[in-house]
Amino acid sequence: MKQVAAIQHAFFSIQERQMAESLVEELIAKFGEQVLAVILFGSRARGDATDESDMDFLIIMSEVDNTIKREIRFLTTEIWLEHGIFLSTSIISNTHWQQLQKLKTALYCNISDDGIILFQRFQLNELNVTG
Repeated sequence: MKQVAAIQHAFFSIQERQMAESLVEELIAKFGEQVLAVILFGSRARGDATDESDMDFLIIMSEVDNTIKREIRFLTTEIWLEHGIFLSTSIISNTHWQQLQKLKTALYCNISDDGIILFQRFQLNELNVTG
């Protein structure tokens, strides 16, 4: 298992780094090999967040169903309540990510341009994640 990558950008607070690392660690502890990648994107990844900004995460799983989505949202709610910054998650399968990539959707372009990879189980080209 790969180590959780620490967020080293100067514009992240210690609290934001701890939240992101906590999310990755808890996802891996709960879902293990099913977690393929966790990517921070949006205003916090770009460095233009305000105090009211949430933290946007793309979570790429090997497979996704409603139970997995519900469990991840419960986990992110616990982290939000503990740290005080709202976490917004997009939870998708690798197959779905490949479709977004092929169509070059707005979500894909946003993540490709600004995303910060916090965890990846495989090399990026194997996951079809660029950037």
